[in-house]
This record gives sequence, structure tokens and C-alpha cells, in this order.
Amino acid sequence: MNTIRPIFGSAPQLMNQLNKNTPSPNQGEGINFMDRLKTAMSDVNNRQVVADTASEQVVQGKMGIHEGMMAVQEADVSLRYMLQVRGKTVEAYREIMRMQF
Repeated sequence: MNTIRPIFGSAPQLMNQLNKNTPSPNQGEGINFMDRLKTAMSDVNNRQVVADTASEQVVQGKMGIHEGMMAVQEADVSLRYMLQVRGKTVEAYREIMRMQF
């Protein structure tokens, strides 16, 4: 019979890796939209990498399935959110282009 593994075994290590790789804006500086977008895309990419690593670790038996699924779900939610932001940005751009000056 398999033993039950703790849910939060190596997921915090993966999240620490994610936080190290995600650039954080400096406080007090004006941040433009492009910088925010680059940071968000980098964060989504890092979450995808963490999810891939977690999937591999689940297959190898180094991580519990619950942890792996949580990492995959976080990556999925962040990707869906980014797609929504992209859609709204394109919609706003098109609206601005239709305006008459």
C-alpha cells in the first residue's frame, strides 16, 4: 500500500524558484504598461515552467499528485488570465483606433 505524502512537500521550493525568477518592479518608480505586461508574461511563463517541473516530479514519484495538480492549476489560471488581459487590450486598442479625432 502506498504511503500518503504531505501536500506541501516540494511545492514551496518550486514557488520560491518562481519568485526568484519573476522580476519585481521597484517601489516609487513610475512603471509603464509595457513593463507591467513584460513582468506579467514572465510570471506566466515561470508558472508554466514550474508546472512542467512539477508534472515531471509527479511522474518520477518525487512529488505528490496533489502538489503537482496545484502547480498545473496555478499555471492554467495564470495563462487564462493573461489571455483575458490580452483580449481586453486588443479590444481597447481597436476602440481607440475607431475614435475620430
